[in-house]
This record gives sequence, C-alpha cells and structure tokens, in this order.
Amino acid sequence: ARVNTALGEVETVKPASNLNGVAQVGSEAVVFTNGYRNFSLIDAAMPQDLSENADFTPGETPPETRNVQVAGDLILYQSEGGELSAATVSDPLSTVSINPNSKEKVEEGEEVPVFRTAAATSNPDGVVVAVESLGAEGARVITADALTGRVKSDSTFDLSLGGAPQISYTNGKWAILNTDQGELWIEGVGEPVTIPLELTPALQPFGNGPIYVADTGGLWEVPDGGGEPTRTLEGTTGTRPATPSEIDGVTYAAWLDAGTTGGTLWSSAEGETTLSYGGLELSAETEPRILTNGSTVVLNDV
Repeated sequence: ARVNTALGEVETVKPASNLNGVAQVGSEAVVFTNGYRNFSLIDAAMPQDLSENADFTPGETPPETRNVQVAGDLILYQSEGGELSAATVSDPLSTVSINPNSKEKVEEGEEVPVFRTAAATSNPDGVVVAVESLGAEGARVITADALTGRVKSDSTFDLSLGGAPQISYTNGKWAILNTDQGELWIEGVGEPVTIPLELTPALQPFGNGPIYVADTGGLWEVPDGGGEPTRTLEGTTGTRPATPSEIDGVTYAAWLDAGTTGGTLWSSAEGETTLSYGGLELSAETEPRILTNGSTVVLNDV
C-alpha cells in the first residue's frame, strides 16, 4: 500500500503474494517476497501488482537469504548458512560479499571457509558489524565496509553468545546481547552488563546515544560505556515490542497487543504516547515494526 501520512490516507493498494518486508529511501522502494528470496523494485508513481499472477519476474536476493536488515539506503542480507552480503535500495541488483576469510589461502579444490554469522547489523553510514560463535573459544567480531566488503577489524573475544544473540553498533562501538543470560557485552568494557530481561527482547541495531533494549515489560537503557541498566519505560499498553530504531537522531520504540487493547509509542524526543486502534482489532500474530522512508516514521503491524 502507498500511504499519504500527511493526510492519513491510503492512496493505492496492490496485491502482493508472500510479502516479507519493504525497504524505502525517498521515492525508491524495494519489496521482499517469498521468504526474502525475491525482491521487486517499486515504481512509486505507478505501483505494480506483485501477486503470483502478475506479469513480471522478480529479482533474486543472494542464495538462501533468510534475513534482511535495512539501514538508510543499505540492505544487509544474511543467508541460512550465515553468509553476509550487502546492496543498496538505489541499486539492489549489485551485491557485495562480506567474508573476512576471503583472502585465506586454501589447497586446490578446497573452498574458502565462510564466516558463519550468528548476528549482524549495519548503520546508514555503511558500517557492518557481525559476530561468529567460536564455541568454547568465545566469539569473533568483525567490522566491514558494506559497499566494498573490505574488513576493517577482526578480533576474537572471550564472551558467551547464547542461542539467539543480537548485535548493535552504537557510537562507533559494538554491543552484543546474550538474550539467554540477559548479558550485554559492550566493546571496550571488560564485564557484561546484566539486564533482567522479560520476554521477546529486541536490541536497537544502531544509534548514536545510549543502547536501548525493548522487551515485554518496557524499555531498557544502558550507557554505551557500560553501567547499570535503567528502565526508561515500563507498564506499557501493549506487550509485543518492535525493535527500537534511531531515525535522524531520535530513537523510537513501540509495543502492540492483540485484540482491541491498543499500544504504546515512545520516542527519545517526546516520550510516551498511548495508541488506540480506533475500535479495530489486531490478530494474535501481531508483529510491530518501525519503518521509515528517510523523512517520515511509521509504526506498522505486519
């Protein structure tokens, strides 16, 4: 759908099959479908039909893509096997592989080992940060240039990732959240910050202020130099958190509930706002996402 946010009106609706997400910068937009395996460029003036019966062939994302992250114009792809690659909204056809092992010498007939990403993120400036589990030996963290694939740093750290780690890049430093243990490891800080997390924690992927983590209980704030976590917001209307997002220096967080209860929107500039569904009802599978086209921020339930 194309939405006029100034007027609060839905201007155009086109059918789409197996829709997964949208990346947009200004008038340029890319729609991901079929489990992020395909993408389609959208003509903002004349959006096309993306259903299975449409007369067009979508583009293909890198092989076995299972996850896509968007930061400004940058698109970061992660495959089932952990391989990383990047492209841009303005040029989604040109992808760059990000593999710190690419220059390793191997015997003839052997393949260069792949960096098996456990978690990755990027920021609008084109910095990619990724972590690979080394088991009992800790974790390997890299930073890279998304547009060239050049690895800027590559180090091993004695830290525990857990089963579903998340990673952030804030104020030029990485932070890794072990969601199993509630431990936040911050680059340059010797010991992890322990956060008493509730369910479905979501770490802000990039930013220039404190490190934010949303969960079902509200919003946690952690100084990027370490220190005690603070409950910036709790007792929200809505318990399913969106991933906090920083846009133009302002951090946004949101929570929605199934049914007619309503939700909460929070920003570092304006604080807390209670959201009404206007008499409508959200399904039990509600999944809030904070989206932007670079100038406007919207909260969407997917």
